[in-house]
Amino acid sequence: VPGEFVADPEWTGSSWDFSAFTPEIERYPVGTVFHAPSPFDLQTQQYVFLNEGGAPYTASAFGNPYFEEQLDLYLTNLRDYLVSIGRFEDALLYPTDETFWVADEPDNNGPAGYERLRLWSERIFAADMGVMGSRVFPVSWGSNWLDPSLVVTDTHVPIAYLDAAPELFSTWAETEGNSYSVYSNLYGDLINMSAAMNRGVLWHSYARGARTVAG
Repeated sequence: VPGEFVADPEWTGSSWDFSAFTPEIERYPVGTVFHAPSPFDLQTQQYVFLNEGGAPYTASAFGNPYFEEQLDLYLTNLRDYLVSIGRFEDALLYPTDETFWVADEPDNNGPAGYERLRLWSERIFAADMGVMGSRVFPVSWGSNWLDPSLVVTDTHVPIAYLDAAPELFSTWAETEGNSYSVYSNLYGDLINMSAAMNRGVLWHSYARGARTVAG
């Protein structure tokens, strides 16, 4: 799942122009899932759009109509761009903001982490776009875990979770509309593992017909 892009969107005065991304996206074969560009820049730690004072937002402001209108416009323009180049079906948004753990293991922020992911997903779903999220479902969950359909369209699952309850996972994965990517790590990122272990977990994912995200 290719992630960050080199290019940046451009503000035309009335809408966002994403055409600078086209040469990069075209390098991926059609059908290759990629992370659609987020409005929050992880390098600069700020949004591409401005607050009421004319400065870039450095934190999300859900509940503020000015922030939400700009976010909705960004997402709508992004959707229209992806449709226009025929890559809408390949794109997933992996929400990012100043809290870091938005879609990447939101449980690190406790109940507030899931609420933050829900707020992001609500805006992204409204733009008819898909969301990838980690450690949301299906195992192992407790009473505070959300139904994945409320927050993600593609579940990013650590491989150890997949193995925790194989039959339960298989039943969930085969349900129409459910999509998942497997994060191929066993108690640590792949970079810390032997070459044999790297090959093993990648084969394990392949044998299950899963897309793979490696760290």
